[in-house]
Amino acid sequence: MTILYVVNQYPKISHTFIRREILEMEKQGESILRSSIRRPPEKLIDQTDIIEQSKTHYILNKRFDLLIYFLKGLATKNFFSTFRFFVSYLNQSRRKVKPILYFIEAICLAGRFKAEKLKHIHAHFGTNSADVAMFSSKLLNVGFSFTIHGADELDNFEEYSIRQKVNQAEKTFCICSYLAAQVKRKTDLFVHNKLVVNKCGVEDVDNLNKKTSRKRNQDIVELVIVARACPEKGYFTLLEALNYIKSQSQCNFHLSVVGGGDDLQQVKTKAKEFGLLENISFLGWKTSQEVFDLVGQSDLFVLPSYMEGLPISIMEAMLVETPVLSTYVAGIPELIENGKNGMLVPANEHIPLAKAICDFALLSDVERDELTRLARNSVLMHHDLSLVVKEKRKGFRSGY
Repeated sequence: MTILYVVNQYPKISHTFIRREILEMEKQGESILRSSIRRPPEKLIDQTDIIEQSKTHYILNKRFDLLIYFLKGLATKNFFSTFRFFVSYLNQSRRKVKPILYFIEAICLAGRFKAEKLKHIHAHFGTNSADVAMFSSKLLNVGFSFTIHGADELDNFEEYSIRQKVNQAEKTFCICSYLAAQVKRKTDLFVHNKLVVNKCGVEDVDNLNKKTSRKRNQDIVELVIVARACPEKGYFTLLEALNYIKSQSQCNFHLSVVGGGDDLQQVKTKAKEFGLLENISFLGWKTSQEVFDLVGQSDLFVLPSYMEGLPISIMEAMLVETPVLSTYVAGIPELIENGKNGMLVPANEHIPLAKAICDFALLSDVERDELTRLARNSVLMHHDLSLVVKEKRKGFRSGY
């Protein structure tokens, strides 16, 4: 089965889960074509991402190629029926300009892939990539599905015309039950059977030898966060908690920050205001293996999010048996049962977060090992990448 994946920016450092899904699809025998609306803005550092970039068609690329593909797209036999659908869609949309651009991009995409004998088009995220995939599927007369990932789509449900896309899609995949429930709240009952919970998956990694050989520093708690610097990740609350711990002299800590993002400079400025720069290392983006190594050598993975879907970074920490401290939001409680395979605190509450960090510092090695053993087992049982992708392939095929 030939499947075209459509993403806004691919490959993207913070979206390695899409790359892993695509590669696992191919491993399981599917023929996968990649298309991205534009190139990712950051420099790629992971060799696998660099290889993926070479396999990806970029819609907004060379102007001459864009013109050729646009003309080919206009020649598709379903153009006029698709145009009528587009006019209807535009009339229902809150946005009146951007959908026109997405339709033009879809025409170019259809022109590029019209000879490829596609069976299905899948988009990640319910944003512009889903618009382009939907219009392209109409032009090429193939099935269409998309995956909803989190806060942005829920916050902009009407702005992104998610309801109309769910109506048109053969399947809408949600990465956790919480998201699926929210989408059902906002859509008609007759499409609820097309909503599928397809949780993100992770690959098993042989990193435990490094973890078990590490000697625990009894005097300091090594914390790590792997996340874009953006409001929903809760960086401000984390800095408040660390400032509280330091001011109360409750325990010694060091935080490693892995990631970039538009708000990174604000995070650094706030850390400086709190006098925390000597306690924090800002490491930027790292390769997948470097992230596994760093998380595997840390005492506690912290992600105090205000909103999430189903964080891959938490799964990866659980996989390498590093204890996790996060918040009771969205899909996170579907991953972590407080006190059993990790720790959860209320979002936006820095004192409970600080207390949880200090309480963790007092845990014995035996207590920590029990947390992480159960965490690893739960991830392997419920989020094995091969099983997750197998279920998604079934969803792709359900319309054929």
